[in-house]
Amino acid sequence: MKTLLAVIALIFCGCAPFFLQKNVESDIGDKRVLLQGFYWESYRHGHPDRFPDYGPASWYTLLAEQAPVIRDGRFDLIWLPPPSYAGDISAGYNPKVWYRLDNSYGSEEEHLTLLRTLLAHGIEPIADIVINHRDGLLGWAHFAEPAWGTDAVCRSDEAFTNEGSEVFATPEAQRGQEEEFAEYAGHDGTTYAYPAFRDIDHTNPTVRRDVIRYLKLLQSIGYRGWRYDMVHGYHARWLATYNRATRPTFSVGEYDWDKRAAQRLRMTSTPPAMFSTLQPSSFSRTAKSNIKTGITRGSAWRTTSPTATPGKNTP
Repeated sequence: MKTLLAVIALIFCGCAPFFLQKNVESDIGDKRVLLQGFYWESYRHGHPDRFPDYGPASWYTLLAEQAPVIRDGRFDLIWLPPPSYAGDISAGYNPKVWYRLDNSYGSEEEHLTLLRTLLAHGIEPIADIVINHRDGLLGWAHFAEPAWGTDAVCRSDEAFTNEGSEVFATPEAQRGQEEEFAEYAGHDGTTYAYPAFRDIDHTNPTVRRDVIRYLKLLQSIGYRGWRYDMVHGYHARWLATYNRATRPTFSVGEYDWDKRAAQRLRMTSTPPAMFSTLQPSSFSRTAKSNIKTGITRGSAWRTTSPTATPGKNTP
């Protein structure tokens, strides 16, 4: 009973489980269950000077202590937060230094200890891979580990048009390519340009080389798969490139943007050939959020909306 209650507590603190197939177009008999292993405020744990209500223990430490409970709950994989340094206090979705493995969720040693502990309990860690965009370390486009120039940033990024940026008015010849046309997206436009941070140009071979190096580094410390963040922001073919280079045991892409109807069309009508090329599965955060809200708040209508109901490609 204590084990069951501990699992329930873990889930209701924001770590909601959901079910995903490794390949949504092929019945390969994959019945593994993925647990979301953090919630939006998880990074506040372990910083009592800033967030005294969250206690002195880091999130990585708290989660490592729960490894036996997670295993007893029959979870096979766990989705962990972005693994790289993104500033002293950050949820991690503005990565600054890819190869630095301490972050607001814990120290590097706590990070490595968590991965070892999960693997020892038969739970595969899945990294949250934020490669749609990147935050500068000392400025808008100051990149270190890996170090890039302005040619790694998409041509129409706001850093080139904002006078407060150190790369304002950089000549177009020194910028990256424009956002790519997304022929599969259902909205007759390009991939999504994110206005908060620098949009990474994945057509740049140096960028692709460093993405693969980054993923292989994460594999070397214990990660076994990828949850790609904001995959509507770069072309799907690059996901296939990265998966072919790293062969994760599991991968999924988050496709979430403000055009909900088009998002649902993209999810439910993509031909099997595209998924066999893409390789990762996909999930709709809109559908997940509506299901969770519908269950926890008694709003059943949220699970039947034409643009919010899971389709066959959104488990």
